Order: sequence, then structure tokens, then C-alpha cells
Amino acid sequence: PLEPLEPLEPLEPLEPPFFFFFFFFFSLFLPISRKFISNKSHNNKMDKQRQLENMKRFLIQEAREKEAEVRLQAEEAYDAEKQRLEREGRELVEREFERKMKAAESRKRIMQSNAKNQRRIQILKEQDMAVQKVLMKTHQQLAAISQPGEKYQKLLHDLVLQAAILLEQPVVEVVCRRADVQMVQAILPQASSEYAKRTSNQIKLSVSSQYLTDSSAGGVVLSAMKGKIICSNTLEQRLRFAYEQQLPKIREMLFEN
Repeated sequence: PLEPLEPLEPLEPLEPPFFFFFFFFFSLFLPISRKFISNKSHNNKMDKQRQLENMKRFLIQEAREKEAEVRLQAEEAYDAEKQRLEREGRELVEREFERKMKAAESRKRIMQSNAKNQRRIQILKEQDMAVQKVLMKTHQQLAAISQPGEKYQKLLHDLVLQAAILLEQPVVEVVCRRADVQMVQAILPQASSEYAKRTSNQIKLSVSSQYLTDSSAGGVVLSAMKGKIICSNTLEQRLRFAYEQQLPKIREMLFEN
């Protein structure tokens, strides 16, 4: 069986002085504790504010540095691109200028060459006209050579003999002017004899029934085998032959420069 509990002794009431002291101390401590707590909370807020300001300044500084870096890179890229475009532009202008200069030089050379060729052609034309004038004047003087006389008769003899030797035919007809028929008939025997001495062959020479034109300056044309072989030895032909052979010397005499 449990033993019965002993009854508790009744508490003694607090004395009035102690109660008064406790209340006074609590009244003093409460404002101080509130002030301490308030100051601590204020300090925490200030610290957080300073941290935020520091972070803000740091971020702003980072942003400014990044902005400066990006701006610098952009300026460098801009300068590089600008220099590249300027260089390419200069090269393009220089190439175009060089192309136009070459084209201008080519046109200039072509124009100079054309002008030079035109001058040369003009000079050659004038030279040819001068040579032709000399040939015409010489042709006009042939009439004086073919005047009847011993000199012209000797010339007819030599022309007939020369043409006969070239033909190498036994029967040959001599064509001459009507005015020269008698002189030709007179020199044929001597020409035949001379031909035999030079070639050791006989030849029969006769005056043809055909004649040279009235405009002919003189000389002869020898015909063999019924006109199949012809050797022209007229004065005009001799002049043409001499002209072609002596043309370089004639030009040199007329145009020394």
C-alpha cells in the first residue's frame, strides 16, 4: 500500500521590498534591451546596404569596363574594316587608272602608227608619182631615138639579133612599124649572118605583113611558129624592162633621204 503524501508547506508571501526591487530592475533593463536589439538590427541593415552598394559599384564598374572593352574592340574592328575598304578602294582605283592609262597608251600608239602609216603611204604615193613622171618623160624621149638614121638602124639590128637568139627558132618573122620596114629589110641579111656566127645555126628572117601600131615608139617584135612564140623587143618594152631593173637606183637618185 502507498504511503500518503505529506502535505506541502504553504509559501511565504514575498516581502514588499523585494518585489519593488525586481520591478524597478525590470523597468530599467527593458528599454536598454530594446535599444540594443534596435541598434543591432539597424547595423545589420546598414551592412546589407553597404554590401548592396559595393555590389552595385562593382557591377557598374564591370559593366563600364566591359563597355570600354567592347567599344575598343568595335573601334579596332571599325578601323581595320575602314583601312581594308580604303586599301581595296585605292587598289581598285589604281587598277582602273592603270587600265585606262594602258588603253590610252594603246590608242595613242595605234593612232601614231596609223598616222605614220598614212604618212608613209602618202610619201610612197608621191614617190611613185615622181617616178612615173620620170618614166613618162623618158617615154616621150623615145621618139627622138627612133628617128630614121644610122643609129636607129644599128639599134634595130641589135634588137632583131637579140630576140632571135632568145627564140632559137629556124624561121622567124619580124613585126615593125610601117615607117621602119625598109630599114628592117636592110638589116635582116646582116642579122642572119651574125646569128649563124653566134649560134652555129641557120635562121630565116623575114618582115611580117603585120605592123606595130602607129603609137609605138619603135623597135621590133619577133614571131615564130605562126605566132605561138613571140618575143617583144620594142622600145617601150625595153624601157619597161630597164625601168623595173633600175627602179631601186632611180628611187635612190630621186630620194636620197
